[in-house]
Amino acid sequence: IFQLRGGPGQSNMAISNVSWFIENHDIVMVGYRGVDGSVLLDCPEVVALNKGRSREDMLSDTALDKFSAAYSQCARRLQDEGADISGYTVTETIDDIENIRESLGYEQINLLSGSYGTNVARIYAYMYPERIFRSAMVAVDTPGATIHEPQVVDELLEYYAVLCAQDVECSARTDDLTETIRTVSHNMPKRWLLFPINAGFVKVATYNSLESTTEAARTIDLWLAAAEGDPSGMAVLAFIGPLLFTTPSIWGHNAALRASLGQFDP
Repeated sequence: IFQLRGGPGQSNMAISNVSWFIENHDIVMVGYRGVDGSVLLDCPEVVALNKGRSREDMLSDTALDKFSAAYSQCARRLQDEGADISGYTVTETIDDIENIRESLGYEQINLLSGSYGTNVARIYAYMYPERIFRSAMVAVDTPGATIHEPQVVDELLEYYAVLCAQDVECSARTDDLTETIRTVSHNMPKRWLLFPINAGFVKVATYNSLESTTEAARTIDLWLAAAEGDPSGMAVLAFIGPLLFTTPSIWGHNAALRASLGQFDP
């Protein structure tokens, strides 16, 4: 079993649930280039901006321009230090794993992948189908998964609006869920008591919550509460929002690999 962990920007040199497999399988971990090798595609320029995100609307043109500049600065610095950033792609990563497979003498292998790693597994199967015996994917990250067009998000909100209209409690709070969210979005509360509400964080956290039906329901509840004059839930969401971006990550690796998948445009 060759493991392909998520990220990108996370190490591939750890595995959980070893006891499930070790009795009947070898388990092989191949480090991701740019994270686990001699070259680390770290971007302190981006980390510094992440730490200061709570001070401005992260969706503002100013904030987005700052992040674009930070990634560009990071790329230039890495190149000046001798890194060939064009070599950090999914296909190059797969060829690293293929070299190890061949060196260890495995004719066929099983892939166990999660999140971003499922992209690696999918492309691996395209490149070397004869080498894959089984491929198990968890939390599948589809092509283009990190770029959702506005109309797709609108369609998802419309879907939840239909469910809301069919629910006694939800429909009692709004005649049209999407219109209520739109109205609040255009008139975001600035603070709750002494706590500021960062509109950008609330919107990004809301977007992320739509991936889970449980989290989506909770987030919709706080938007309805805000429409009723109680923005406390938004204040809490704005407070924890920065934690979404403080997970230790090698941001240069994240950018390079997402760009190679067409999922990121700095």
